[in-house]
Amino acid sequence: MAKREFSPPDPSAMERLMARHDGDLTGLVLRLAWREGLKRAEIAALTWGQVDLEEALLRLPDREVPLEAETAQFLRRRMERGGRGHVAVSDRLRRPAAPETLSRLAREALDEAGLEETDLRDLRWDFIRRQLETHDWTHVLRIAGLSVATYREVLSPLFQRKAPSRPKGAEAADEYRIWRIMQTGRGGPETLALWLVQQQGMALRRIAELTWADVDLDAGTVDGAPATQGLRRVLESERLRRGPDDDPHVILSPRSRKPMNVQQLSALLRTVLIRGGVEDLSAVDIRRGAARGTEDARVLEYIAARGSITTAEAATLLGLDPGAARRRLAMLTERGTLVRVGARCYAADRTPAPEEHRAIILEQMALYGSLRSRDAAEVLNIAPRQAGALLRAMAAEGLICREEGGKRYVLPDEKITMS
Repeated sequence: MAKREFSPPDPSAMERLMARHDGDLTGLVLRLAWREGLKRAEIAALTWGQVDLEEALLRLPDREVPLEAETAQFLRRRMERGGRGHVAVSDRLRRPAAPETLSRLAREALDEAGLEETDLRDLRWDFIRRQLETHDWTHVLRIAGLSVATYREVLSPLFQRKAPSRPKGAEAADEYRIWRIMQTGRGGPETLALWLVQQQGMALRRIAELTWADVDLDAGTVDGAPATQGLRRVLESERLRRGPDDDPHVILSPRSRKPMNVQQLSALLRTVLIRGGVEDLSAVDIRRGAARGTEDARVLEYIAARGSITTAEAATLLGLDPGAARRRLAMLTERGTLVRVGARCYAADRTPAPEEHRAIILEQMALYGSLRSRDAAEVLNIAPRQAGALLRAMAAEGLICREEGGKRYVLPDEKITMS
């Protein structure tokens, strides 16, 4: 951006100016720039299909901008006068106004109000400044369509404020939102980088260094590691867009078509995450989430092979200390992936929840007359020792009875009827 000085408008002068332009195209330009933070090109391109008056939103291609109440009323009045197609239509010619026309109208109005030092860009920047006074910076970047780099390098010095420190990453990734960003991305370097971080657990430094020699699409590997089908499709699409003389790096700047350094890649990735509503996660957090996903899969594979897993077994399997292993199993239990029965965890899709065990045992006894410990273990898919403990507890509670001198349990006052 060429301009290095920021000339904010006087708020009272702006309010008087908009009151004077209560229904014309000039009033539209001033409101969309100062109250909604739209760029000149966005104002010129805005259509009525992007104006959602019911939800009070402007639905732009890259973001959604909340509509301020007075601006929404202004737009409603213009729409009722026959609004269709483009919003910024010449009052006299009734055709879409060119961007240059919007600048001229804004310039004339600002001069009229004695705001000669302020231009259309200043109105947008003042919107961003005001939003930063009442909202978190990640929210403001998202609704303003700003990159982290632009904010830090250009706007933050203009506002004479330091860029706020980034919040610490969340413990677990918001998997759905990340997946949505990956699925709806436009195929730029930020989307591809997100795929490599989330699917392969790659560090940004390695992603910046990655070349096509490290990618084997036939074997389906990236940097020697198997790639998911989704990542392979993204890489294949990117490879098809490359020309024979293009740089061999996988990630290239969209403008210069040159390799990107770690700082550039980090800012680009951070921007796409913020715009996707994932403010509290960094590439490092997503890598940790990918690692957790791999470790979770190893836990489930272990259970599939051996039936269950204890905290000590999980600690050995994953190379964690017992406390971390206990927290990992607890997280999987809270998520509904595992079921804990005593000291052991089982796959939730094969083992009923503990609170259901007694009812299932009573139902089975009503059907078959009696059960042994190993029968109960098979029905509940738990260890025979745990099934035996459950049957003994139910007998102590008077729910079932143990056959005298036998290993079977029956319902009270019932005879064995098994055929």
